[in-house]
Amino acid sequence: MKAIILAAGRGSRLGNLTEDKPKCFVHANGVPLIIHQMNTLRKAGIHEIAIVRGYKKESFEFENVKYFDNDNWQNTNMVMSLYEAKEWLSSDNCIITYSDILFEENTILNLCNIDNDIVLPYNLNWRSLWEQRFDNPLDDLESFKIDELGRITEIGKKVIDIDSLQGQYMGIIKTTPKGWLDISVLINQLDDSVKNKMDFTTLLNLLINAQIVLKGMPCNDTWYEIDNEKDLSVYHLLNPK
Repeated sequence: MKAIILAAGRGSRLGNLTEDKPKCFVHANGVPLIIHQMNTLRKAGIHEIAIVRGYKKESFEFENVKYFDNDNWQNTNMVMSLYEAKEWLSSDNCIITYSDILFEENTILNLCNIDNDIVLPYNLNWRSLWEQRFDNPLDDLESFKIDELGRITEIGKKVIDIDSLQGQYMGIIKTTPKGWLDISVLINQLDDSVKNKMDFTTLLNLLINAQIVLKGMPCNDTWYEIDNEKDLSVYHLLNPK
């Protein structure tokens, strides 16, 4: 199993904190987000780690890390950053993770033990976190629906009824080479203007519409998403040094 961290973007919602460094170098309790991630992945037994760089890529100087570059990061979205790592995705099972999240070793261990070609862990304890992050949680929540067989049927759309949610997507995915083949075939069918601007949940919904199985993995482990300075404050409040 390998891991790919998608870290090409700036993270402009963090304002001055990302003026001179990528978003994943912002500190959570004194440690850069990306160091938290690599430490957690290695504790889970994943030692082959790649980072997809873009904004201020010269900041990344970690040893024993493979680098892929999205030099067109300003004009593309996360889907095309992932595409830059196709060398690994087409040859091995991979854990893919956004660079602005914090997660537990147990999440990764459980994810590695599921055999499906595309697997997404989803968080069951999202509500209390969203109530601390947002005055109105519906402002940011995205739909997440799953059927009786554990297959995801909808993700990433606007939510009207908070009680309809069955979880929240965590920004982590596991793929096999077969799963990546399904993803890459779909991406390659799209016009450049579409795929360059496509966000990840839009891609996932296209996969669902194409009847490609996305397996959901329920998760009770601790997880955080850091989008802005308030998120950092909430994290520090919940995790005092």
